[in-house]
Amino acid sequence: MAFGPLALGLSLIIWLLDFLYNWRLKAAGLWGNLIVATSVGITFVLGGMAVGHPWSPTVWTFALAVVVNLAGG
Repeated sequence: MAFGPLALGLSLIIWLLDFLYNWRLKAAGLWGNLIVATSVGITFVLGGMAVGHPWSPTVWTFALAVVVNLAGG
């Protein structure tokens, strides 16, 4: 499985969230932190998509660990 419409759509959603973060949400505290954490964590999911295993428990464990770690800080 290669990058397809799902990966493109997910990438566009993350791009829009990052745009909103840079435009208005940097000073939003927790919401800004959640957007950054999601952007970093989603790289594992996109990597899983690239190798054909987007639902692998390892992919989601790393993605959730990053989101939880960054969202608090």
